[in-house]
Amino acid sequence: MIFSGPPADPAAPTPPTGSGTPSSGSGTSSTLRRLPLDTVFTSAYGRTLLVKLALMAVVSALAVAARRRMLRDTDPAVAHRLARREQAVLGAVVVVSAILTVVPDPHRISLRP
Repeated sequence: MIFSGPPADPAAPTPPTGSGTPSSGSGTSSTLRRLPLDTVFTSAYGRTLLVKLALMAVVSALAVAARRRMLRDTDPAVAHRLARREQAVLGAVVVVSAILTVVPDPHRISLRP
């Protein structure tokens, strides 16, 4: 047996892992690599992308806070409040992602003949 500690309590909530951060970072870095920096701040696509990045930063911070609370506090209600906030912000991320699909990409517009 590798771990000889006490068995895990099956009723205890599982802490969030924050697995969405690397995948969102890779897509964002790919997009930012293609777009000139001035376009990121002046185009609707770039500003929408920045809003999505800010929301993802909030989601990550809430996930870390919820995990710390779950590990530290005996009352899971505190961590559940943070998790509900995280879910609400993730809903906003989905909405902003949907908006990104309809906002014209300035890079593709500039490549049209």
